[in-house]
Amino acid sequence: WDQVSLIEGCDIFAMPELCLPHQLINNFVDQSARNQIGFISGIEHINLYNVGFNFLLTVLPINIDGDKDCIPIFRLKNHYGPEEETWIRGKRIIVPKPNPYRYDLFEWKGFYFSNYYCFELADIFHRSIFFSKVDAIFAPVWNVDTHYYNSIIDTATRDMHSYFILINTSQYGHSKISRPRDYINKEKVVVKGGTQKEYPYTLLVGDLKIKELRDFQLLNFTAQKEKN
Repeated sequence: WDQVSLIEGCDIFAMPELCLPHQLINNFVDQSARNQIGFISGIEHINLYNVGFNFLLTVLPINIDGDKDCIPIFRLKNHYGPEEETWIRGKRIIVPKPNPYRYDLFEWKGFYFSNYYCFELADIFHRSIFFSKVDAIFAPVWNVDTHYYNSIIDTATRDMHSYFILINTSQYGHSKISRPRDYINKEKVVVKGGTQKEYPYTLLVGDLKIKELRDFQLLNFTAQKEKN
């Protein structure tokens, strides 16, 4: 948070799946309110009544008459990965099955976005439910199959015509900000590789030009083509 709070104009800070230890939840929520910076992160598995919960946490700061506060929103993962289910069941813990499925559409400071949690992106129907409704989608993951997820992000960015923010662990890398642009310019920010022992984490910073994206969407094909 010390590094994040120093970034001028930072609106949202995002971390990977299963990244946040239970003991730090209160601290991170408090820092979000104090710094008025939104926060998105996966939380370590929670074993409650012998059920293995994998929650995604979204924290949105608010300021009411000068009082800084925030709203934490917890969402259970809709689709657990096959290896994740095997790991949980190996500990004789139950894998929860949401019924009905739930996704969140956020409108914050005029910015529309949603979150997709790792294996949820593999569902072709689920990842398109917010078509024409979002400016960006945040995707915290913990996934070794970076090639597969890069293909998903490349396709979904254009299909949804929105920004896609992929946040993978430093263990596997390839975190990036994608946008619906040509092949050369589609990745606004990307990181992969590096020496993990020397740099255990990386903080990527990128700006999302929401008005520019919306103005382009209002044009017809001919006008869009003139924009190259």
